[in-house]
Amino acid sequence: MKKKQIYTLFPILLILLSIGMISRFIPHYPNFTAIPAIGIFSGMLLGRRFMTYLIPLFAMLIMDILFFGLTSHVYTVYPCILFSVYIGSTHGELFNSSFHRSNFIKSFQTALLFYLVTNLQSWYIGYPHNIEGFLTCYYLALPFFASYYLGSIFYLYVI
Repeated sequence: MKKKQIYTLFPILLILLSIGMISRFIPHYPNFTAIPAIGIFSGMLLGRRFMTYLIPLFAMLIMDILFFGLTSHVYTVYPCILFSVYIGSTHGELFNSSFHRSNFIKSFQTALLFYLVTNLQSWYIGYPHNIEGFLTCYYLALPFFASYYLGSIFYLYVI
């Protein structure tokens, strides 16, 4: 992509950043934000460029620093957010015949990875280190998985 094309996309990138920050600030069900959808969408729009990975990362980081604080979950949440950009950049064109189907698949992939990785850390930090604690942790996190998935789909269509 040429520099001129990136400059024409700059307003879109600012809008995506703003949507991500606002979606984290307004009252919402846990994990129902635009951040994963922004990662997927920016990956579809710009491909695997360094700047593309910064959009959802900055939206998370700015809001965490200003309002929510950085926790130990940064080590698992942020890489999962970056993975959403990768998923968006590797699965097809922005608008093609299978756009709707691919949105559901991309959202599911990012939600599944987020669920598996972040809850592994939650299990390690806050649950007994046995099979019962492990299963309890993942079972109790199922509503958050659903929320993350549905939020991704919802915001992909809002964007």
